[in-house]
Amino acid sequence: MMIKPTLKFLIIFCVLMFSNYSFAQLPNDCANAITVCGDSDIVLDVNGTGITNEFPNSCGSNENNSLWLEVTVVNNGTLAFTLTPSSAAISEDYDFFVFGPNPTCGSLGSAIRCNTTNPQAAGQGNNLTGMNNTIAAASGSQPTGGPGAAGNSFVTEINALAGETYFVVIDRPIGNSPFSLEWTGTAQFSDAPVSAFPDFDPNQTLNLTECDAVAPFTDGFTEFDLEVNTPLIIGTQTNVSLAYYASESDANIEVNNLTSPYTNTANPQIIYTRLTDTSTGCFTIVQFQLFVNTQPPITTPNNLVVCDDVLNDGIAQFDLESQTAAILGTQNPADFTVTYHNSLADANNGINNLTSPYTNTTDPETIFVRMESTTNAACVATTQFDLIVDPIPIINAPSNIEVCDDDLNDQIELFDLESQTTTILGTQNPADFTVTYHTSSTDADSGNNALTSPYQNISNPEQIFIRITPNTGNTSCHNFSTIPFDLIVNTLPTITTIPDYGECDVDSDGFTQFDLTTQDNNLINGQANIIVNYFENITDANANINAIPNPTTYTNTVTNTQTIFVNLLNTLTNCSSTTSFNIIANAQPLITTISDYGVCDNATDGDDTNGFTEFDLTTQ
Repeated sequence: MMIKPTLKFLIIFCVLMFSNYSFAQLPNDCANAITVCGDSDIVLDVNGTGITNEFPNSCGSNENNSLWLEVTVVNNGTLAFTLTPSSAAISEDYDFFVFGPNPTCGSLGSAIRCNTTNPQAAGQGNNLTGMNNTIAAASGSQPTGGPGAAGNSFVTEINALAGETYFVVIDRPIGNSPFSLEWTGTAQFSDAPVSAFPDFDPNQTLNLTECDAVAPFTDGFTEFDLEVNTPLIIGTQTNVSLAYYASESDANIEVNNLTSPYTNTANPQIIYTRLTDTSTGCFTIVQFQLFVNTQPPITTPNNLVVCDDVLNDGIAQFDLESQTAAILGTQNPADFTVTYHNSLADANNGINNLTSPYTNTTDPETIFVRMESTTNAACVATTQFDLIVDPIPIINAPSNIEVCDDDLNDQIELFDLESQTTTILGTQNPADFTVTYHTSSTDADSGNNALTSPYQNISNPEQIFIRITPNTGNTSCHNFSTIPFDLIVNTLPTITTIPDYGECDVDSDGFTQFDLTTQDNNLINGQANIIVNYFENITDANANINAIPNPTTYTNTVTNTQTIFVNLLNTLTNCSSTTSFNIIANAQPLITTISDYGVCDNATDGDDTNGFTEFDLTTQ
């Protein structure tokens, strides 16, 4: 149950000048009272007093032009309202009468509230009337007012109990103005059923359009199945009934309901649908329109896209009839014949129908559709769509990605996976495809858990799987690699620390010549596929550029001691390490000229005249 809004119930009360209108069908008798619900808005054309005058001389008045309302209160609260004529002329005079609680038509008893004050005669400043606890309370408890100049047009509101029912009769003895009725008390009424679509919904979901399939086929009148809207309007609600009417007045008082097939009486024509709660009698009126066209409404379907076959030649087979449901929309397939053609001329003439499976001759190829009424061959519409063959994406197998390990030599590095995309796509347009990378073939197949760059490997080597998907067209036309490429981290050449390398500086000027290649074996230390280059600075060594051009005959450029930088390059992995050692120009020893050294030839050898004797050379 909704909280009652300020404007609870709006009734426009108009006088009809047609004398042949059946008054018994109007809500101006107790038996035809309108049930007031939730926040319903009801529009009625009414006139006269009905057949039975059920309250003679209540508050000094009888029925003149009356409207009967029935309200059932669902909570304890005050029953109050303000009636405002649409014309502010003080001569516009409205009366009202309230019967209850729980009255019975034919034996209503006396009105418990009524007011027949004439606002002009009473000298009031406006022509409003109603029940409340403010204006009426100024004179104390005031259940009645009028007639004529008596009263102030308002009477005391009713303290109603949940479950009580009241009849409220609105009467207009003088004037011809419509009125609005605003419920101002705290009493609430049962909510009306809610249509699944708003009145005249902007999407026109409920509107029905038919081709003029009834002879003479050009008069704009044909048959409609109104009941196709029944499940749409009711939705999931229960305990509701639904009926269709040609006028809102008929819908309000539930007379002259329409049955299907229904032939429209105007083009377009508004149909009024009454959705009624079968337990409370509350109802909602929903409107939609009927349209009759000289050709059937035809929906242009989406293009039909399929994946190419293994030939990948832009030629494939199509099920043309798979488009029929979309072309017909909500229309009954039994009412139309849908055919497919190679040209608009063939579609217009209904010749050279195509059959499925159909093999296209170009890519794309336009197919023309003819939709023809089964009851009126002149009721024809055409449209078109394209056949498109999406190529199977081709994956060009990339090479493995190899990087050199960093100084940690932990075999974990960052990889730019997207560097493979150009190779993978080959001559295919990169804008047409999305290439993703995955750690398993399962993820590549499903498209889940795509990797992003830079990606850090978790093993060495590590396998990566590729998926390529079209960005447009048939996105189920994908491909993925079942043979992955590898991410490989190559180790760096091992650095062996070698001793400094010295040569004799024969002229003692601090410079001499060195054969640096004599250090190759010590630096390589048995490693395979290693070449050694020598450099004068660490920057060139790290970049492996500007190597010393003649390392076998290199003369130092720094006196005495100079650092030489080395790059060890693995020719298979292109990974390199750098180190250094010193070259030293050793000074030539100086020789001092000394005098001859002589000793006596003594007799220690047994012969003191043979010219031989002992010398102590260390004395020099």
